[in-house]
Amino acid sequence: MPVITLHRDRFNQYLGKELTTEEIAKWLPWLGTDIEDVGPDYVKVEYNPNRLDFSSHAGLARALKGLLGIEVGMPKYEARPSGIVLNIDPSVEKVRPYALAGVVRGLKLDDELVRELMDMQEDLHWGVCRDRRKAAIGLHNLDVLEPPFTYTTVGPETRFVPLDETREMSMVEILQEHKKGRAYAHLLSHTDRYPVMVDAKGRIFTFPPIINSELTRVTAETRNLFIDITGPSMDAVRNGLNILASTLADMGGKLETVEVRYPDKTLISPDLTPQEMTLRTEYARELLGLELTDEDVVECLRRSRLDAWVKSEGVIGVRIPAYRIDILHEVDLVEEVALGYGFYRITPTRPVSTTSGRQHPTIKAMNCVRVIMVGLGFTEAVNFILTNEDVHYRMMRLPAGDAIRLANPASALYSITRTLLLPGLMQNLAINRH
Repeated sequence: MPVITLHRDRFNQYLGKELTTEEIAKWLPWLGTDIEDVGPDYVKVEYNPNRLDFSSHAGLARALKGLLGIEVGMPKYEARPSGIVLNIDPSVEKVRPYALAGVVRGLKLDDELVRELMDMQEDLHWGVCRDRRKAAIGLHNLDVLEPPFTYTTVGPETRFVPLDETREMSMVEILQEHKKGRAYAHLLSHTDRYPVMVDAKGRIFTFPPIINSELTRVTAETRNLFIDITGPSMDAVRNGLNILASTLADMGGKLETVEVRYPDKTLISPDLTPQEMTLRTEYARELLGLELTDEDVVECLRRSRLDAWVKSEGVIGVRIPAYRIDILHEVDLVEEVALGYGFYRITPTRPVSTTSGRQHPTIKAMNCVRVIMVGLGFTEAVNFILTNEDVHYRMMRLPAGDAIRLANPASALYSITRTLLLPGLMQNLAINRH
């Protein structure tokens, strides 16, 4: 589960209200988060991976404003045209076919905020982008670049200076020698042409999904950002950009759009047009067990930072901001009603049942065996059923087997189901040699 450390003073700036760390820790769980630690000036918060808009101080403050009644309804974002064009070359179609971009101006960054942006970028890579497989995000110092920009492909010997390096490296050298290259080279194993973005002077400023250029490093002095998101999934590309752009706007940046020119169409991004849905009041009452009127439901949804209005008797119109990529179905809106109503106001009741649970006899026997074995000096190993080919076959010097492959793994570490116990035990030994 992703974790963010909230610094009290910075969080209160975004919230517009002075709360102590204890008060912050008291209220945030009612948004569906868990508190990991509370210090004198910080709160460490674990949030659900479907709420990646919680990956920043500004995002959590935006949601808590609604719960506390400081600011309700859907936040409004304006993005003016930047005049910048991103041209999409046809050669990327078989490599990483989709790209969108945006501009944020007038940011007031410091070292702490730069670190927060990098942490947020990695959380989005893990959640929305599925460890960069569906999309990859680049943040760049716009002021050192000259538009228009082009998203294209280059050969393996093309060279530029990657982030955290002082020398030019070829694409192949980056994939073999750079830390990020070794970690994500498998995402480009299907091609001998590599995706890059270049500016009007032909300078490479990103090699997605691997690494950005040292040229566009973001520092505390950076004031204007260019955001690029590329990948094989347009949904992931769009969702990642919408969350990031909305958050940067809440951080005080001014959003501007980019004209993204594909061979067959032109898109304007970011597109922060809200989604519209409807909610039946009776459905919300039935699931929550609360006697709510249409007006009550509207008020609750607005406290969840959604726009809502009575569309007709018993039917609520709902407008959902673009950063809320987790709201997919009517039942999700019911959850937002509960959040806006306040879980702390709902009285728990016992389910109507005449039965009680107990352990299955087999489980009881297994637990007894565990206790006896530990008492005899054995060590119990409980490993995941999921593993990867590297650990399961290559490191064991075994030929690749017929393991079940996950169609959509969340991480390259867990891509197949195990067929043997020994590789996992060997991995335990390798990790615990000390």
